[in-house]
Amino acid sequence: MNNKWLKNIKNLILLSIVLIFLLFIFVAIKYWKTKSLVFYLLQIACFLSMLLLISFYKKHSDSYEYNKKVENMVQDRTKEMKKEKDKFVDELEYARIIQQSLLPLRELTFDDISFSSAYFPCERLSGDFYDIYRIDENSIGMYVLDVSGHGISAALMTMFCNNFIKSPERIVKKYRGLKPHRNLSNFYEEFNKVNFPPEMYMVMMYASYNIKTRVLTYCSGGLNSEPIVIRKNGGIEYLDQSSGFPICRMEDVFVPEYESARIQLYKGDRVIFYTDGLVDDMHNGVLGLDDLKAILNMCRDEELTILNQQIQSQIIPIADTLSDDITYFIMEA
Repeated sequence: MNNKWLKNIKNLILLSIVLIFLLFIFVAIKYWKTKSLVFYLLQIACFLSMLLLISFYKKHSDSYEYNKKVENMVQDRTKEMKKEKDKFVDELEYARIIQQSLLPLRELTFDDISFSSAYFPCERLSGDFYDIYRIDENSIGMYVLDVSGHGISAALMTMFCNNFIKSPERIVKKYRGLKPHRNLSNFYEEFNKVNFPPEMYMVMMYASYNIKTRVLTYCSGGLNSEPIVIRKNGGIEYLDQSSGFPICRMEDVFVPEYESARIQLYKGDRVIFYTDGLVDDMHNGVLGLDDLKAILNMCRDEELTILNQQIQSQIIPIADTLSDDITYFIMEA
């Protein structure tokens, strides 16, 4: 029974009491002199009716007040919940800004080596992450990773990864960075030292590029989307000579052996590193692998930024409906 209906009942009862009271006065005036049996019976009937209506009015008046009180409590609680939700959304937004601030610039250049990238999380916080950084004056380190799941837990995991893959210590960074298999082996060990939930894991690809020799050394940590090499002459190859193991908590039963592989690049060759959300046309519905290769080939003589814009033009129209994160970066030798 809603408050509006109760209020209507309350008003109706008040009107009835007034009418009965007027009837009582009318009977008193009309039959006062005769004082017949009818007079006394009508008086008694009017009096009892008034008592019943007053009792009924009091009961429903109390119900109305109680319901009004409950309604006010619900409204107050709703306001509190909305305030808490807004605060949570604001904190998520700050977390998103912090996470994305740790990403490299979308356009980067090291000497004559260019990089162009894009990042499309399906939620405010992403389980994808990548980085491109200088190891020393002759070498560039880079990686892309995809943590299982989405949202807050996956985003926190990417922060952990960023701290351990790219050491702030110059000597350590060079020692690991120049040998991708060593970097992933160390990362696997460190990951297993932390008490992460057993279901948490990630796949990744780490690579280092020698600017002078144009040799790209890479190692897979179970990444299920092999980077694509598009040669200046239109030839297509894959970074598929390293089949590593995902980073997960299995050190008690299995210790993987990571192995690096190498590929010689030439001036104008390009390599795209990406997570599987880019070519998952069944879920995200953005591109298929053949579509991506066609775009890479079609734009191989265009500026790197033009190629990146062409890929993004396939993503932006449906960016708000993505069910998986999309991350990629393109290197041009």
